[in-house]
Amino acid sequence: TSDQRSGADLVDGAGGTLLPGLIDTHVHIDTVAHLEAAAEWGITTLLDMGHENAAQLAILQHRSGLPTLKMAGSPASAPNSMFVKKMGHPENATVATPDDAARFVRQRVEENADYIKILVEDPHVPGSKPLGPERVAAIIRAAHDAGLTTIAHVVSADTLDLAVRAGVDIVTHVALTTDPDAEFEAMLAKRPVTIIPTLTM
Repeated sequence: TSDQRSGADLVDGAGGTLLPGLIDTHVHIDTVAHLEAAAEWGITTLLDMGHENAAQLAILQHRSGLPTLKMAGSPASAPNSMFVKKMGHPENATVATPDDAARFVRQRVEENADYIKILVEDPHVPGSKPLGPERVAAIIRAAHDAGLTTIAHVVSADTLDLAVRAGVDIVTHVALTTDPDAEFEAMLAKRPVTIIPTLTM
C-alpha cells in the first residue's frame, strides 16, 4: 500500500524481522555471480581481502542493485613469498625493505584500494617468507600517511602480537595455531584492535 501523506510504500511486515544490510568483512570476489549470491543473503557491503588483479576486481565495483564492494587490491608480502609464487599476486605487491613500503602503498592508492592489507606470515612455518616487524611497521606508517586503514592477515599468536605491536588497525583471522599469552591480552586491553575472526572458511 502507499502512504498518502509521504508517498512512501508501506509494507506489512507482520511475523517478519527487519534487519539492516549485513557486512561480510572478509571475502575474495571474482564474479558478478558472487555479488548476486551475497545480495540474496542480505549482504549489502563486501570487503575483499586481496585479489591478484585489482583492475579486474574494480570492474565489479559500483554495480547498481548489488552490494557495495570495497577492496584491498594486492596485499603486501615478502619477495618470493608463496602469495606471489603460488597464488599469483604481482611481484610489485612485495615489500623488500622498510623504505620500499611507501612505494607499495603508493601503488595500492593508484589501484584505488580502500585499505591496505598486510600478509603477516609466521616465521616458524617452514618455507614462509615473513615481512618481519620493521617492514610491517613501515607499511602501516605509509598507509596511515596516505589516510588508509590497515588490515593484517594473522594465523598465530606470534603474528597477531607482531601486527598489533606494529600499529595495525584491524586483524583478520585469529590465532589459529597458538593462543595469545596474558601479556598480549593486557596490551590488547590498552590498545583495542578490531578483529575479523573468520571462524568458518
